[in-house]
Amino acid sequence: MEQIGGLNCAKKVQPSNLIELATSNSLMRLMGDNNEQPIDRYVKFKENLDYWHEEMRLYGLTKDEQKIIKKYLEQFYGVAATQEDVMRLSMEPKITNFTMEEANKLRKTIAKKKMDEIDNIHKFFIKKGKEVGSSDNLLDYIWDKQIKPQLG
Repeated sequence: MEQIGGLNCAKKVQPSNLIELATSNSLMRLMGDNNEQPIDRYVKFKENLDYWHEEMRLYGLTKDEQKIIKKYLEQFYGVAATQEDVMRLSMEPKITNFTMEEANKLRKTIAKKKMDEIDNIHKFFIKKGKEVGSSDNLLDYIWDKQIKPQLG
């Protein structure tokens, strides 16, 4: 956090507790897409959680689906900052019910940026989600807004 990138990140986030500081440290390493960086999304949602709720609504998530996601991400203002956050989401029985081994494979694929394996792990994510009855909207939201930013 004492490097220029860390200082800029801290200025954006203005952490008020240790969890926010640790989360911002994780987020500054994520790349996101051309539209919005994960750190900027985090700051936007921190300032006004209505933006997160609106994002989930625009993805077509039901109130029950939103409750599932909030269980894991509300303390992080709706942004999965770490690979472990993604693992927890993927192990949720109402999302994909990954085993620890499957969630760890997802984590390793993300961590090592194994682009040749991304398509397969995405297909597996969708398959497992369908098996437990998850909606396309829920699976797309988690993949697009929580997993993809981890890939950079």
